Amino acid sequence: RMEAMDATRKTARKWIDSLSTRVQQVLFAAVTYLILLAICMLAISPEQYDLSVGDVAPKTITASKDIVDEITTARRRQAAADAVSPVYYKDDTVSDTVLSDMDAIFSEMRSVRELGEQIRASWGEEGGSFTDSDYTQASGLLTKLTLSNYQLRTLMNTSESDFESLCQSLASATRTALVSTITEGQINDAINNIQQIAYNTRTDLWYNVAIPTLRKCLKANMLIDQAATEENRQKASDAVEPTVYKQDQNIVVKGDRVTAEQIAVLDSLGLLEGN
Repeated sequence: RMEAMDATRKTARKWIDSLSTRVQQVLFAAVTYLILLAICMLAISPEQYDLSVGDVAPKTITASKDIVDEITTARRRQAAADAVSPVYYKDDTVSDTVLSDMDAIFSEMRSVRELGEQIRASWGEEGGSFTDSDYTQASGLLTKLTLSNYQLRTLMNTSESDFESLCQSLASATRTALVSTITEGQINDAINNIQQIAYNTRTDLWYNVAIPTLRKCLKANMLIDQAATEENRQKASDAVEPTVYKQDQNIVVKGDRVTAEQIAVLDSLGLLEGN
């Protein structure tokens, strides 16, 4: 029995020694593999650079593979989209609305002018001036437009003939402008064109009465078709080919200042320190 136990111990000891040797061999192989892998990684890793936007490049850096310059591509595509002219459509209902609103304002202004005429008649030969109460009363007659006191004063001092002449010329010039179309975003140009047509209007009457009326009533009747315009913008953007640095093409030239676009490309290639 003792001999059998000794044999078992010897067998177990041999097995343990064999296992220990195998473990050591496996560990040695793993360490060797990791060391070789690290050496290989160091050998194939590209040189990295400590660069920021505006730095002077210490050497010429080339692309290690084909790479898209995303920032430049995005900028060129945006520029192409921005260059697309808007698509317009005509809204035929605008003209009637504008002229109707203008007539309504003229009607209220007519009441203000008549109030001014009545107040001036009460002054007698000695004359006088409008009071705050007069301006408050006049302002209360306007529900579709707000005028300052000096604008009200111009209207209240205007004769009936001058006012009616203004109404006629302004309505006619506005109708002409709408027929030739007013483009969205070009209201100021339209007002200038109307002024050229209604050239015989008194200066103070034009600036204090006509322009406030136009700014309140005038609307564009050539409107931007947003969907069609955006579709054309997208087509123009999509037509722009990506800006690509080909393999071995210079990204940064020694002595040049580094741009944000170049930094982005170097970062994508893993050529910046910390990447």
